[in-house]
Amino acid sequence: MYNCQGWIVLRISPNSIKDIEICSQEYDDLEDEFIRKFIEKVLKELKRISSENHFIKYELISFNNMSDFLTIQYSRNHRSDVLIKFFEFVANLGNGSHGLLYETNDEDIDFQNEKPYKLYRLLGNKFEEIEEKIFNGNLNGLEYL
Repeated sequence: MYNCQGWIVLRISPNSIKDIEICSQEYDDLEDEFIRKFIEKVLKELKRISSENHFIKYELISFNNMSDFLTIQYSRNHRSDVLIKFFEFVANLGNGSHGLLYETNDEDIDFQNEKPYKLYRLLGNKFEEIEEKIFNGNLNGLEYL
């Protein structure tokens, strides 16, 4: 079984707006437009991959004057890199977002019951696998069906 779940705080970098000699209100309006277009691109990609992969569930939570927060999960019988590619897509859009993606795959030849998770980190325009230290090795006594 393959499961993947994660979250992303979706933001664009202020460096995306090059002209800083405009008045404050114009800057705010421009920043809002950049954010709106950025979120539209993310949602368009989510809808595309969701239409091709029926096991993706996601929720975008938006707050007034705060970051947009995306939770996402994917489950199927065999591994697919669809969420890894999605996180890479977000990283390539700009350098303001950050998030984590957890992956378990019991068909992986390196899979271990006591260390089932791979962890990926999105930090700006970098997306990479990192060592998971929170759950791996600490699941003793946890029982589930």
